[in-house]
Amino acid sequence: MSIHAIRARMLQLTVQLSNEWRLTKTAWRDQKALEFEARYLDNLFSDANAAASVQEKLEALINKVKQDCE
Repeated sequence: MSIHAIRARMLQLTVQLSNEWRLTKTAWRDQKALEFEARYLDNLFSDANAAASVQEKLEALINKVKQDCE
């Protein structure tokens, strides 16, 4: 599986999780829900975005190395 495909899949799953969480929050609206979101989901979403950025840079670097070796 290519880095591009991995990044696309990770972002797709992150969007899906975000949508599911948005639906969950309509029913779960107490302090524990806020704690769960702050403790787990906020970090997960920001880490996924950071990972996608790194994967994009890594893919560009790998492509450059391949071109340089041709």
